[in-house]
Amino acid sequence: MKPRTTVEVIGSRATLKLPAIIDTGFSDEVCLPIDIAVGLGLELVNRQKFVLADGSVRGELVFAGRVRFLNKEREVEILLTDLDEALIGVGLLEDCRLTIDFGKGTVDVKPSRRGSKR
Repeated sequence: MKPRTTVEVIGSRATLKLPAIIDTGFSDEVCLPIDIAVGLGLELVNRQKFVLADGSVRGELVFAGRVRFLNKEREVEILLTDLDEALIGVGLLEDCRLTIDFGKGTVDVKPSRRGSKR
């Protein structure tokens, strides 16, 4: 089971709601397939080096965009991938509670109650 949730990505030309794999080993916010990113009209803002899980270093282009996630819209940095699926990382989940029940095949992502008044 690949844990998934839905994220809406907003570019200068289009907005797209899509399923994304939750990747807790990915420290940034969003990673999109190249063909999807091109159609959204994302703005190139940087080039960064990243260390992958296997220890290898890779240069990646970084794009600016917006996402709507858990009813909140925010600016994010978006990386591109040759994969066919979008990823969201822990950078997007920093104010969330994530529960994965692998036995039942369910994923629940909710805003964290941290700092909320009860």
